[in-house]
Amino acid sequence: MYLRTPKRYRPGRRKRHLFSMRWLWLWVLTPIVAFGGWQIYQQRDTLRPPVEQAIGNVVEAIGGGIATAVAPTSTPRADPSDRLAAAEGAWTTGAIEEAIDAYEEVLPDVPNDVNVHYRVALGLLMDGRDADGLEAAEGAVNANPYSADAWAIRSFALTENLRPEEGISSALQALNLDRESARATAYLAYAYFEANQIDRAETTVDRALELNPESPEAYFVRGYINHYSRFLLDDAREDYLTALQYAPNMIDVQINLSWLDWAVSNYEDARTRLLSLIELNPNNLDALYALGFVTYQAFGEPQQALDLMERCVGIDPENRACLYYLGNIQRGLNLNAEALETYRSLIALGTEDPRHYLAAARAYLDSAGDCRSAVDLLQRGLTLERSSDAPDVDRMASFEELLQTCGSSAADVSDGTPEAEDLAATPESTPQN
Repeated sequence: MYLRTPKRYRPGRRKRHLFSMRWLWLWVLTPIVAFGGWQIYQQRDTLRPPVEQAIGNVVEAIGGGIATAVAPTSTPRADPSDRLAAAEGAWTTGAIEEAIDAYEEVLPDVPNDVNVHYRVALGLLMDGRDADGLEAAEGAVNANPYSADAWAIRSFALTENLRPEEGISSALQALNLDRESARATAYLAYAYFEANQIDRAETTVDRALELNPESPEAYFVRGYINHYSRFLLDDAREDYLTALQYAPNMIDVQINLSWLDWAVSNYEDARTRLLSLIELNPNNLDALYALGFVTYQAFGEPQQALDLMERCVGIDPENRACLYYLGNIQRGLNLNAEALETYRSLIALGTEDPRHYLAAARAYLDSAGDCRSAVDLLQRGLTLERSSDAPDVDRMASFEELLQTCGSSAADVSDGTPEAEDLAATPESTPQN
């Protein structure tokens, strides 16, 4: 759908002459052509049969060539029915990673099947592979730009990629195609919520449930709002469990339910659920992160948590959540040099989370007493904290305290902060592993 085509070639303008040989030849040839035409007309009955035969042969040859060009022999392919059934079985049982592989394998045989594109995109998003999920969602739109579901999953993917404003636009496009789509309405509510339009998110998700009282997406989004905005944890749990009744394979719902269990100290339930998820989907990044967090914070098992975070980073070296928490665990185990390298990798990704800069600065100070590198990070982090929607007072105090420790002050912080690539450069006193 979005193929780029080169501009048609336009020849340069030619120089014009007052006298052209073309006109001389025209005056010479015109009488000859006219006389020849009069002779053909006089003998038309004699010439008609061979001329018509010649024309017929040419037309027949051209027609055969066009038929061959327009309708080439198709390459035979295996019937995808069995593979689609296998993918469906894996999807239904919650083995999402297995289902993704199966759907991606069969996709070349059903390139315009929006449902297959949709499940590949949703599966990738539930697996924590947000960038890949967005690419797959774009594929769903390309497969059928008139499908409301295609634009709906694109909305969800954009929001998961921290682009909720674009997610809103995509969901509205889905609703232009199908005003009664509860799925698109639920994803619109989710995008509103992530764009910090909480009231609009609440009314929109209520509308989704009016359209379809059995919409798992709508129950998930309402549970999400109750969980993280209204802080109505019992209501959030009920919504999550209802969503799972209608779609037991929704991994993102189960992960958020595990975080809710963590919030109310149901640590065993959280860990049991996450272990079950990882058994079926061993590369699920969100589940690995959540399990590592619960394992370290609730059960005090740093080595197991370290293994889980290393596993997450091994799957996705640019996963910022896992990098950040891996660095924290390494610092907790006094692996200061390793923590420093982890935080440097995190900063090199261009993060704008103030916590990451604070942690990296502390790692420089712990590992090498390197105030020069630490001050750059502290200044950048403090600037980000001050400009955030809800600045954390305690964190700003930590930035200011460490700046004073290094002989600087918060007053030295200006808008002209160094780029992330500069902060990630190897300092002169980089410690050895």
